[in-house]
Amino acid sequence: FGDDTLRRYAADAAYKPLGTTAARRLDKLSVSADGSLAAGLDPGDRLKVLEVKTGLEKLELDEGRAACLAPDGTSVARVSPENVLEVFAVPGGKPLMTVRPQKGEEKAPLGELAFSPDGTRVAVAPEWVAGKVRVYEVAGGKAVAAFD
Repeated sequence: FGDDTLRRYAADAAYKPLGTTAARRLDKLSVSADGSLAAGLDPGDRLKVLEVKTGLEKLELDEGRAACLAPDGTSVARVSPENVLEVFAVPGGKPLMTVRPQKGEEKAPLGELAFSPDGTRVAVAPEWVAGKVRVYEVAGGKAVAAFD
């Protein structure tokens, strides 16, 4: 929210408030399946992973265009300003995967990310333009699928 808080609600018809966390405006927000971690881009486009209950940073990375937290919270994906798909370990920031754009697709700005439910694959797609959705194995960065 614009008041620098991350607000949590019960995911039922009542949307009962569960609490707030101090968090400087995060965009492209994603949350771990258990709700314990949140990731997003701050106003300077730095990727941040926060512990939801305390607001403590578990990881901060340089500028990015997109961010997505794995469902189990052990890794986070981002698209760098150079259009490179990267996955990092949480916490610590150890690089787990790096994939450069396909030849001829360098100028299609990637900006949409999603992990598979088990966190072993990550999908990336161009933002606001037609193009291919590509799916990669996190372990090794092997392409496993492409869709128009």
